[in-house]
Amino acid sequence: GKCQPGYFAEDAGSASCSACSPGTFSANNGTTECTGCAAGQYSDTNATVTCSACGTGSYSEGNATICNLCRPGSASAKKGSATCSICSAGSSTEGTRGAVSCTTCTMGTHASVEGSATCSICHSGSFSNATGTVNCSLCDAGSTSESNATSCSLCVPGSYADTAGSPTCAPCGKGTYSGKAGCTKCDRCSAGSYQDLTGQTNCSLCAKGSYQAQEGSTSCTDCPNNRTFTTYRAGSDKMQDCQGPMLSAAEEKQTVNYTDTATVEFTASTSLTASTGDWLLRNQETPVSEYYVIKQVDR
Repeated sequence: GKCQPGYFAEDAGSASCSACSPGTFSANNGTTECTGCAAGQYSDTNATVTCSACGTGSYSEGNATICNLCRPGSASAKKGSATCSICSAGSSTEGTRGAVSCTTCTMGTHASVEGSATCSICHSGSFSNATGTVNCSLCDAGSTSESNATSCSLCVPGSYADTAGSPTCAPCGKGTYSGKAGCTKCDRCSAGSYQDLTGQTNCSLCAKGSYQAQEGSTSCTDCPNNRTFTTYRAGSDKMQDCQGPMLSAAEEKQTVNYTDTATVEFTASTSLTASTGDWLLRNQETPVSEYYVIKQVDR
């Protein structure tokens, strides 16, 4: 008789039937050859009458005995798929094999190419504030971020970032400072001031008895003649401010502190003595023996 479904005989009149091998089938009586399973189907046993459809998350090519799981970065949402769909840029299968669908990248991550198995975190100096990001955005100059960031932070005072995408904010160098957040560069200390530390928010005025004429300095210069002459205020920016003798601690306490609002009168003198509360100021335009006695009148 004729071979039953699932079997075949090469000679139609033969009484000897053979079972269809895995990956093939025969659905009718009297088959002389088995048919290979179509793509998206499989047969894993002998004598198959009908091939089975591959499940979701898998696929097969023709004559398949098993279905293959979709590789990471691809997915199949339908049964009987011949191929898996490649995940678009901005999505992935989160490293899993046999995915039914692709997942959009979460904020702080990205997938720059299609078929990504996983989403990559945004590196330091960049961020992503939306899901499904293809490429992370660079932080503006004056700001930075840690990895996996959804936003950037301004550089704190005392630091700066001079280019976009800076992974860190750098501390201001010696002789410079930044007094506010978000600086793209540090300011140089002005003449009459200095800074000998890094990462600072301001500069220090040169102390009495010293001066600094240059910007961006890390120290001040003592008045000449072994500090025989001194300045009468902090923050001097030229050597010419070194006028009058150095005062003792007791004399310093008795000397009127300079203020822009003080009213003073000048008297020429060749003496180095003055009444309590007066200042001595050497006249730069005359011989060194002549001094001005500066007497406070009022404030």
